[in-house]
Amino acid sequence: MKSFKTTSWIFLAASLAGAGAFAQCDPTSPGNFTDNRFDSGADCSNTGGVDENGGWNEPGSPFIEAGSRSPGDVFRVQGVVGTYNKLCDSGDDDSRDLDWIRFSATEACYITVSLQMNDAFGFVMDGTDVYDLLYIVQGSNSESGVTLYGAYGADGCPHVAEYMFPNGTKMARFPVPAGDVLIIVTTAFGTTYANPAQVHGPLHYGVDVSVTAYDHPACASSTNDCLATSSTGGCTDSVCCDLVCGLNPACCNVAWDASCVHDGIEMCANCISPCCFANPNIPNDCMSNAELVVSLPAFISFDCTDADTDGPNNTAQLCTSNTCHDLWYIVGPMPTAGELLVTMCGQGNIGDAVISLYDLGTSNDIGNPQDLPSKYVGCRDDVCDDNGDGSVDVDGPAGINLISVPAGEYILVRVGAFLNPAKSGNPGFPGTMEISFRTVFVDHGLQSVVLNNGVNTNLGIISGWSTAALPKRWSMVPFEMTTEGTIDGFDFAAFDSTTPNEIHYKIMARAPGASYGAFGRPFGDGNYVDGQIIASGSEPLDMSVFANVGDDYQQRFFIDITNPFHLDPGSYYFSIYGANSDGSGGGAFAWLLYGRKGMPQVTTAAVTISAEEAASSSSQGTFAAGTPFGWRSIGGGFPNGDPKFCFYNLGALYSVQPGDDPGLLYNCAFNLKGHIVDPACFGDLDGSSEVDGGDIGLVLLDFGPCPGCTTDLDGSGEVDGGDIGLVLLSFGACP
Repeated sequence: MKSFKTTSWIFLAASLAGAGAFAQCDPTSPGNFTDNRFDSGADCSNTGGVDENGGWNEPGSPFIEAGSRSPGDVFRVQGVVGTYNKLCDSGDDDSRDLDWIRFSATEACYITVSLQMNDAFGFVMDGTDVYDLLYIVQGSNSESGVTLYGAYGADGCPHVAEYMFPNGTKMARFPVPAGDVLIIVTTAFGTTYANPAQVHGPLHYGVDVSVTAYDHPACASSTNDCLATSSTGGCTDSVCCDLVCGLNPACCNVAWDASCVHDGIEMCANCISPCCFANPNIPNDCMSNAELVVSLPAFISFDCTDADTDGPNNTAQLCTSNTCHDLWYIVGPMPTAGELLVTMCGQGNIGDAVISLYDLGTSNDIGNPQDLPSKYVGCRDDVCDDNGDGSVDVDGPAGINLISVPAGEYILVRVGAFLNPAKSGNPGFPGTMEISFRTVFVDHGLQSVVLNNGVNTNLGIISGWSTAALPKRWSMVPFEMTTEGTIDGFDFAAFDSTTPNEIHYKIMARAPGASYGAFGRPFGDGNYVDGQIIASGSEPLDMSVFANVGDDYQQRFFIDITNPFHLDPGSYYFSIYGANSDGSGGGAFAWLLYGRKGMPQVTTAAVTISAEEAASSSSQGTFAAGTPFGWRSIGGGFPNGDPKFCFYNLGALYSVQPGDDPGLLYNCAFNLKGHIVDPACFGDLDGSSEVDGGDIGLVLLDFGPCPGCTTDLDGSGEVDGGDIGLVLLSFGACP
């Protein structure tokens, strides 16, 4: 479920008609259905307690079942949620109770959903100091479920789910299709939207749901395109159809003619290219005329102030940060499998921007614009920290780092202003945007949750300073480099442990070894030997700046390497760990296990591990062939002593998800990326068929900031010593 902005919106005059009961704020009054299965947990008992996730994420999918519902039905659910200390160790609350209410709509209809909730002191949520949280989801399983609505109760009590038209207007009747509907209730987590004392459970809530039919039945069943005329009434956007037919009933009763199309565009902003009101002075105002971007990196200046809005802002909430004044770019084809970066960060932008991506496949033809929602990849709003204060700038520029883009793929980029009717005129702005691409040489995939005795567990192991006895707690994760290249960055899945300000990385060659098969013990007898390291370095690390790329429960961190290095095809180990730049202890993060595209790592024969060879107590003993394992470091004097790498096994309670290779358990999630090297003539900048002093001279001529220059061999945006180093690595005649 995606993040969103809360703003003040304009309401339709009829939106609260008939709300009646929804004006009440009595969370504790009895309901037709009651959450009585998970209503405690504060006593830390082993029975009953909190359903930490509920629904899809809880074994057996414990929904509160509200049955089959038709227009005219009204029902109430009364229950308890809240935040709790999962470990009961007097620490911070670390789990959150969600209630999942399921009912089945017999036909496409409207629902009016009103949530009331008390805080821990018995006061109703005021939408100022503490907020409730409400979602509406189409479907009842994680594969088919679509989030229709998700918002904090910013307007206090009651919190009414509001449908938003693409032009920013809202109404309290929320459309849902026929079939299963989930209403998910919880409260804020952490300190951003709540005082922790106010959301510590149990918190009582009440949800009132009213089901009503469409005002015009044709809107629930029509297959007409809303942007085309038809001899029959109605159109497929049922909500806009209902609104238009309310103004002109003939649009439903007779035919969806040109006046109905026009009214739909005017009233609902129901316009997906071809543009309805295109600005002829802006060539790429319409997605059908998107600017093709072939050469990367590209540095683009744009001005969306007078651009039309023709992209999808619809009931599926493709991006809850909806967009206006949009411009369009097609990027591709991707030269290899890799990572696409589209960013406005660090370029002096001040506009309130939103960037969305759509996957066009292996063709740069957009096809039918009405099908664009099905090609949606993702959207980002407010991700930059351009003022350097350590937090994301609100109402500022945007950026997306999209990993695992296939070779030959085309990506449609939409950039525009955040749609906020509270701001006069929904202003556009001039801006700049960088679009760049890097090959992903090693892709260990998105991190998946580990099973701990059958229960989903987001498991990370300390990487960095663990304790005074274990100051260098590292892991060595195997990978294969299949293509020669320049490594200039990596990303990894982790969560904050002690907020280090540096990340260190090391790469060493991997050799097979007896019972460990292709995953021989690092450093021979285990004792760290600096001379075996092929590449190493450190970079500043800000654990508060991250980008979500789809990992199950955590965020992903992106690191650019200041001094890129060359890596030949071969078998390697990779390690990353946290540290503090002043050498003090406590610098660590939790590197998440179980990268689903990693290398299965299991013993190939029975192996007996002594206490000296074991990285933990569960790693001692005899392990049969096929046992999953990893390499972890122990010991090492602080701050300069070197660690020893030992056999690591979590024990029998931990396993991968059903159907996955057990050996994936110890493959931490990370990607290594950079630029493909042509071993024949890489660095031959003057075309002499030899890499020599002339090429170094060309690098020196461009020394300094030089985005897009051919002499910027590592793609850093600057011609510097790193590029000279890459020329020297290729010195000599081209074959």
